[in-house]
Amino acid sequence: MKYKKVYIISAVIAIVIIAVAIFLRSTDKVADNGISELVNTPTSTSTDGVINSLGARDVENKAAYSRIQSDWVWEKTTYSDPSLATVVPSKGKDFILTLNENKKLSVKGDCNVMNGSYSLDENTVSGIETEDEMSLGAIKIGAVASTKKYCEWSKEDAFLKDFSRVSAYNMRTLKLEILLPNNEGVMIFDRKEELEG
Repeated sequence: MKYKKVYIISAVIAIVIIAVAIFLRSTDKVADNGISELVNTPTSTSTDGVINSLGARDVENKAAYSRIQSDWVWEKTTYSDPSLATVVPSKGKDFILTLNENKKLSVKGDCNVMNGSYSLDENTVSGIETEDEMSLGAIKIGAVASTKKYCEWSKEDAFLKDFSRVSAYNMRTLKLEILLPNNEGVMIFDRKEELEG
């Protein structure tokens, strides 16, 4: 009789332990599914201000064009290949890139004036709102027409060679980085009004 009580108590304890283990395992699965669903949910284009699954806000294209429109002064182009030297404008010769809200662009180079178009896509604004908020997305440059003056010291050929191939952008309030494809390098611009102010 004494042994029977011990067996019964042991069986009850074992059943309780198994039930607790099953319960804990099922809550872990729920938690895991919730996390994986959050991570694997693709970010969808939404209206300005909606938080996507990565904690950043997708913005409509109209808002993205409004954010990026400005005069930008080309500072330099750097390359990931260490054998390629950084390209900078000739001393005292600013390149001014103007991006308009209507998808038009112009470049006042060191010798010529260029006009063309651009388009933005997959635009996102960082999830943390600050005065220096980060925006990013895809950018594509359309055909660029240029005046035909010849200046021996001009850096326009190097500028246009890279500028015509850009694929993405990162923008802060004062800085615009336009990325070359395949992580080849980056063209860096400063916002003109801030340089003058």
